[in-house]
Amino acid sequence: MAEFNRRFAKPAAEKGTGFRKSGRKHLDWIFSTQSERTVRQDKTVALQNRYLHLDKTGFRNTLAGCSVTI
Repeated sequence: MAEFNRRFAKPAAEKGTGFRKSGRKHLDWIFSTQSERTVRQDKTVALQNRYLHLDKTGFRNTLAGCSVTI
């Protein structure tokens, strides 16, 4: 890396930063990997050779057959 920087590094054309603050609060949610899955009859979803069991919800009797985002 040092050799690369010695050969190709150039000083910045202007002072300051190219970054700005984000007004969003939930960046962990925005910059995450999400996948949609269908819940099986046994209330599980498959994700990368694993089966995740979903807890009961207060708004439905079961999530079986529903699409969920993991």
